[in-house]
Amino acid sequence: MPGDPKKGFENPAMEMAAKDLDWQWWKYGGGGGVWNAMTYDPELNRVYIGTGNGIPIDQKIRSPAAAIIYL
Repeated sequence: MPGDPKKGFENPAMEMAAKDLDWQWWKYGGGGGVWNAMTYDPELNRVYIGTGNGIPIDQKIRSPAAAIIYL
């Protein structure tokens, strides 16, 4: 999840992802739980972390317009 847009985005990918979000994600968080296995690639200086399914967030928060349909 991108960080607080008022503080600037971490990178261009996070800025692009934020365009699809219509809720205040920086207040509520989200994302998948991290598995116990991680790997480091020294050549790319990158850490790979496996994640599980995304943590559900109440539909009224993540998609206020769509939540009206289910009320």
